[in-house]
Amino acid sequence: MSANVSNEHDSTPAPPPVPNRLFALTETAILHVEGADARSYLHSQFSTDVQAYDPAASLLSSYSDPRGRLLAIPRLLPLGAEHIALVLPTEIIEPTAARLQKYALRARVAFRPGGDDWRSLGLCGEAAGDALAALGRSAPVQANACSIDGDGVAVVRLPDPRPRWSLHGPAERVERIASGLADALAEGDEVGWRRLDIEAGLPRIVTATSGRFVAQMVNLDRLAAIDFHKGCYPGQEVIARTRYLGRIKRRMFILEGSGETPPAPGDGVHREGSEQPVGEVVDAAPTEGGFVALAVLRLEAAESPLQVGAGVAHAQPPPYGLDEAD
Repeated sequence: MSANVSNEHDSTPAPPPVPNRLFALTETAILHVEGADARSYLHSQFSTDVQAYDPAASLLSSYSDPRGRLLAIPRLLPLGAEHIALVLPTEIIEPTAARLQKYALRARVAFRPGGDDWRSLGLCGEAAGDALAALGRSAPVQANACSIDGDGVAVVRLPDPRPRWSLHGPAERVERIASGLADALAEGDEVGWRRLDIEAGLPRIVTATSGRFVAQMVNLDRLAAIDFHKGCYPGQEVIARTRYLGRIKRRMFILEGSGETPPAPGDGVHREGSEQPVGEVVDAAPTEGGFVALAVLRLEAAESPLQVGAGVAHAQPPPYGLDEAD
């Protein structure tokens, strides 16, 4: 299979519909970036144009080391002229803050984990938007659009063909919103939320996978998380070379597999009956009778029967497709 992943993989099945659910996202945390140089410093570190991005948007970006290996996939919330919040998995908040602080040098910027003072919710289903509206809150329609009300609570429309939002804000205010949504939305668990992310092809980087992938391997170019026209940032040379020299030999696919236990991030993927790895798991969640996962695979292996641990799996592209970005 060529680097232009088109042929039959372009007819990607639509992800299954989502029920009306409310999720407490305890595995998600906030890193506050504050100061006169907050925006310019993050612009120098991340793969997207932080200086120019629309304040009504929530920017998805990437943070890499000088080798171009992903350390984090932050989502940026524009909370003020000198205040940006980064949405990240809880387990990598501290190392991400420490690394950003290390290279800040004389930049007028400070990093403060939100801790228990901030909370995040996930909402899905058609009724979720109506329930937000009933509370007097906006439910953005466009992918990555963000609305921030006067109380500082941000609502983000996720890049998913199905209706899904994330909500982030001060804990007491978010708890009041959660109480107001409880009658309209059934409670979901965090594993269920990760399963929805996986079905939408939305990756996350955690401790086990930090430093393992180049941004395009997890399809961040397909998710508008890389600006190929902006200035320098760590890993830019590798990311640009991967694009312009046509060296994208691995892409992230959705795996549907059998087995009682889902794989863990970092687990190897093999062709069925072979001990030679052809990929690596990015994330996984259990389903009824098996699991669903995101995995970075060699392109030529994506059409083969695959094995992950003791389970058998098959790959399909994410709902946004895998044609190379322009």
